[in-house]
Amino acid sequence: MTHPKKQDLPIFVDKHELAARIGYSQHSFKRFRKNKIWQQGIHYIKINSRTIRYNLDLCLNWLANQHEPKVHDAYIEEHLKIWQPNRSQQQT
Repeated sequence: MTHPKKQDLPIFVDKHELAARIGYSQHSFKRFRKNKIWQQGIHYIKINSRTIRYNLDLCLNWLANQHEPKVHDAYIEEHLKIWQPNRSQQQT
């Protein structure tokens, strides 16, 4: 498993680019969000009520590890340690 690095800024893409990159339909993304398969603030962000951007790295990692959720969860934790270092302090 390749770990995220601080110098690698997250790349956020729209639903069209994500669909082209991972081969799922845009309707699948809505289902993933609705069923909490993808988490807001982690796999995607809402810019406003009509605009959503997807974290390309985390969505690709989910695709590669969707049948191994513990592996994907560990990748998310690594991502959060780098990009949200104060998150653990805020949760306590």
